Amino acid sequence: MRKNLERYFAERREKKKTGNIRVTYEELIEQAAGNEERKLLEIRTGRVREFQQLLEAFVQEGVLSPVKRSKKPGYMATVYERYEIVGNKEKVVEDPEYLALLHSYVGTKVLEFYKRNRRAFEQDREAIDILYNYYCRIEKVWMTANELGYYLFGDEKAFEQPEGEKEKQVSDEQEMSTEKDGRGRHRKKAGAYTHLLNRMGFDIETDLHAFYTKEPFICQVRPSFFEKNIRKILIVENKDTYFRIKNGIYGTEYDCVIYGEGWKIIRAFSLAEETGIMETDTIEYFGDIDPEGFAIYYELKTQYASYSIWLKMEFYEKILEAVRGSERKPGKIRGKIQNRAREVLPSALQEFDAETADFLQRMMLKDLCYIPQEALILVGEAEVENTTRRIRSNGVT
Repeated sequence: MRKNLERYFAERREKKKTGNIRVTYEELIEQAAGNEERKLLEIRTGRVREFQQLLEAFVQEGVLSPVKRSKKPGYMATVYERYEIVGNKEKVVEDPEYLALLHSYVGTKVLEFYKRNRRAFEQDREAIDILYNYYCRIEKVWMTANELGYYLFGDEKAFEQPEGEKEKQVSDEQEMSTEKDGRGRHRKKAGAYTHLLNRMGFDIETDLHAFYTKEPFICQVRPSFFEKNIRKILIVENKDTYFRIKNGIYGTEYDCVIYGEGWKIIRAFSLAEETGIMETDTIEYFGDIDPEGFAIYYELKTQYASYSIWLKMEFYEKILEAVRGSERKPGKIRGKIQNRAREVLPSALQEFDAETADFLQRMMLKDLCYIPQEALILVGEAEVENTTRRIRSNGVT
């Protein structure tokens, strides 16, 4: 793994003569495996700790620099979602007065970033001073990230972090705005001052005594959950299907049904232990048949690798069969498919047989089609109709 990564670092530095190069955890793990699927599976299933310790060693050696604001709860405390390969230093004409000013921000990385980015410093200076003055306070009151944003800048979204696919941190050169996801919906990027945390080298919790609140964990815990040592748990991506399963004929064998709420499950699942869900439980995931749905599953399974999480294959197979046998056609994906979703799709589909996996990739990436999980309604329509009538008559919500 070390040799593969050292070779990769050298190649990236050769292409970019100066400056650091940002990479993701997933890129690093793929390069450590030499882009070989068999070795990648070996690392993920049996050598992930060894790989993470190697990343930590590279950080200690000054080869990698972590992007601290991207720490992910599913990993070891020292592992991050994004890193920078420390690149070749750029020769700059130094201004003694400017350097003295940057040196005055003691205990930060202001000098490291802004030494070569004077224009950015002038743009950020007012906010830098506000953050630094707060950082220097001897006593700070613990508050949430939104409260801190409002307290310092009058903007409760100042340090907002998007979820899941949206958690991809915007680069320091990008403008904070909105972007479209794979279905054409607009999603917010990071808050207006989130980038300053990285530029100044601040960990929002350690340095500023603030914290990001966790997403609500919405689930239906059934009586059997408390009667078994090993429980069956189902995570459902969308609200309507969650309602259908928790009150209908589907999923009766589960001891707990969780509403994933799209990408929010990535953060919300960190509360699983508080709910009583254990690593020994069997957990299945059911989402849309589209790149985003499978990307959510892949991120969840990767971040919480200590849990046993699998696709609910029976549901996927049934809705594929039902759509093929009906007059309904798969919907068209609107907008651009995120690169991240494209990258992880082959790995996310590994639980399907090779023929089905190939079909799904062609359907989603070439034909740009998707099937929502709501297509489950096509499975046994008569039974579903009877169940719906029963639910309404009983006033179940």
